[in-house]
Amino acid sequence: MSPLQTYQRLTIAATSSLLTFPTLAHVGHGQEAGVIASSFMAGVSHPLTGLDHLAMLLGVGFLSALTPGLKKQLSLMVSALSSILLGLVFGVLTGGFSGMEALILGSVFIVAAALGLKASRRNHLANIGTLLSLSLLLAHGWAHGAEAPAAAVLAFAPGMLVSATALLITGNLIGRAVPARWLSPLLAFSGVMLALAS
Repeated sequence: MSPLQTYQRLTIAATSSLLTFPTLAHVGHGQEAGVIASSFMAGVSHPLTGLDHLAMLLGVGFLSALTPGLKKQLSLMVSALSSILLGLVFGVLTGGFSGMEALILGSVFIVAAALGLKASRRNHLANIGTLLSLSLLLAHGWAHGAEAPAAAVLAFAPGMLVSATALLITGNLIGRAVPARWLSPLLAFSGVMLALAS
């Protein structure tokens, strides 16, 4: 099998996996508000079953793969996790805000644009897109902090960070295997699917 065929199969597999997860964004997933945020395992499963989180975390992992140097890649991933955690704290302290879901959906398109800029070697604009993507991860954490009592978040947060770390690493590995020019359209397509299903 040629490298091109391998990349095509990886792209198809990644796209299929993005499209087969249910579009269930936040607390609830068919349960009473606050229930899903009450356990470590709920935290682990949530980023895997919410397409918005899945796409965003894989996308940031893709961005890390296109960042030169292992130290910078790790720094980007740690910044992403810190942003999610900080958002979680803000959510607990302040509650939700108008337009949160739109911001979360928009974040997927921002990271797709940053990937496109990286692929076309517009590094200055790509760096701005990367910083914006990291900042928008705040909203992903914020939504959960706003939806559950602090005691429930204390059980949920460690699981969510474990799962988010795994998705960032997976995105990094996919980003190393798939040509950069395919990553942005793949992510933008998942954003469109999320928007249509919302």
